[in-house]
Amino acid sequence: MRCVITDMGVYEKPPGEDELALTANFPHLGGDARGAVEIIRSRCGWEIDVSESLREAQPPDLDDLYVVRIFDPRRHFLG
Repeated sequence: MRCVITDMGVYEKPPGEDELALTANFPHLGGDARGAVEIIRSRCGWEIDVSESLREAQPPDLDDLYVVRIFDPRRHFLG
C-alpha cells in the first residue's frame, strides 16, 4: 500500500520509507495547515507523520465523481 485517503487527508509513503505520512489535508477542516494537522492528530488514535510539503487537497470535480460512481452504482461506499 502506498496511499490512504480518508475524509480528513491523504497519507502517502515517501520514497524509501515504510510509514505513511500526511501529505494533504482537506479544506473542510478549516483554518490553516497547522490547525488542520492539530484537528487530524486529535481525532487519530496514534501519532502521525506530517510531510514537510503538506498541501491542501482539492475536492473532486464532477467528472471525478462520475468515474467513482461508475464503480459504486448502488452507493454502498459513497452514500
